[in-house]
Amino acid sequence: MRVLEGKELEDYLRQMQEWEAKKAKAIEDAFQREIVTGEDITDILWTYADNNVRWELFADLAENGKLSDEAFNKGLATAWTEGRGTGDFRAIQYFDRCQKELIMDEEELAYYNSLPDKVTLYRGCSIEEYEDEDSCFGISWTTSRDVAEFFAFRNEQEDTAVYSIEVDKEDIKAVFLSRNEFEAICLGSDEVTLVTDEPTELYTNYMERKKQELDEFMNK
Repeated sequence: MRVLEGKELEDYLRQMQEWEAKKAKAIEDAFQREIVTGEDITDILWTYADNNVRWELFADLAENGKLSDEAFNKGLATAWTEGRGTGDFRAIQYFDRCQKELIMDEEELAYYNSLPDKVTLYRGCSIEEYEDEDSCFGISWTTSRDVAEFFAFRNEQEDTAVYSIEVDKEDIKAVFLSRNEFEAICLGSDEVTLVTDEPTELYTNYMERKKQELDEFMNK
């Protein structure tokens, strides 16, 4: 790896300082004005925040009270799928007020509308999480049992399982397809069922498909 030095290093450091100053100014300005469009909030979250802080920036902007309905919903979708909001109890409040026609894109809304009136959702997680009385047991589920088994057993860790709930379609707050996880946001259910605590043929087939997709991508 080439090491920068002399004027080249000075120029690089100056450019970084200028970028940090520009970023700080853009974020400061965002807190001073109303953010109206989904494109505007998405641009802010993508341009001036990385995955580690994208959720926090959105939450701060949401709490600031200057996001239009469109900006709130599009920002929530971006911050959730491209940030680190898992485990933040504010997410429950945010998804409880989201609007399906705004938070989902055209493909996601079409998929949501295609679901039956009663939907089985799955979640792969640790048994400890399920048994923790202080846990909200997550709000991120999937319509795909294959995906749930992947999340439960991908690292061959012990004490993990796949659980399911049956919910009314209208209780699903949003569906996200951008990561091919068929993620469904649901804020809770009265009854949770243990599906399996060990991988099944579904998991094996899913991993084989993932490997094949990776091989095809690498050979392009």
